[in-house]
Amino acid sequence: RVSSFVRTSGFATIDTRKSVNALLNSPAQKMKESRNVGTLPLGTIFHSLTEKRSSIRLKVKQNSRAELTPSPPKQNQNQNKKKSSHNRKTALKWVVNNMERLAEEGDEQDRPSKELIATLRQLVYARTQTEVTEVGRLLESLGIQETESFATQERVMKAAAVAGLVKLSCDLLEHMLSQNHFPSPIAYVGVFHTLRQMGRVSKLEEFLYRLGEVRRNSSSSSSTSEGVDVVALNTYLAALCDQVTENGRQSSARHKRRFPSGYSSLRTACKWLRPGLANGILGTEPDVISYTTVMNAA
Repeated sequence: RVSSFVRTSGFATIDTRKSVNALLNSPAQKMKESRNVGTLPLGTIFHSLTEKRSSIRLKVKQNSRAELTPSPPKQNQNQNKKKSSHNRKTALKWVVNNMERLAEEGDEQDRPSKELIATLRQLVYARTQTEVTEVGRLLESLGIQETESFATQERVMKAAAVAGLVKLSCDLLEHMLSQNHFPSPIAYVGVFHTLRQMGRVSKLEEFLYRLGEVRRNSSSSSSTSEGVDVVALNTYLAALCDQVTENGRQSSARHKRRFPSGYSSLRTACKWLRPGLANGILGTEPDVISYTTVMNAA
């Protein structure tokens, strides 16, 4: 009757029509119509309404639990930068402590100067890139290649590579190799990591071949019998594969146009996996990480 009145009178508002439609579509009205028509028994309709009510209660309960459960914290870019700076500061502190220990307990010819240790301590507490660059200039002015021993130069080279002083670290490595001195893996692996981050693949390849040459020609260092560290080889292979991959995924078309020599770099990386090639040049064999890095890029 109400619906017929609404349809005939036309004076009802939109809200009244919605309420009338809701009343006509209510479960009680549907049960009444089904009972009158006889299409569904009353027990079936009551059972379906009970299931629907229980499902609604379950959804409300789940939503309330989801709201109460705290979401895991997301690490933003600033937190990643703080973490990397903290690791860099820790590595520099380790180098300075090692230098102080060398000055106290090392041989007389290997002991570093106090001025050098004080300058490296300034590098630890440098916060901005300008301060790091200024400390790098102070280190270059000390003439480390002429005044300090190879043991001290290796530690300075490690600190310079960690701090991002690429020129100083590369100059120290070139000086050692020119003097036919095979440096410690801890020192030149840090330089390799820094060069890879800068994308200087040609410089990496040059240092890798020169390390292998010094290893074959020099017999004064006991570490030459062990060959070039496999981490240095893996860093060089990863730098080659960086030309093909982008953030661990297959590179986009724009990235391929930016690095047209990517596939030639991949062929170069595959060449180093040939049996006996790396052993003949570097005195070391590729490991599982070497094969995995190249296969991921391919």
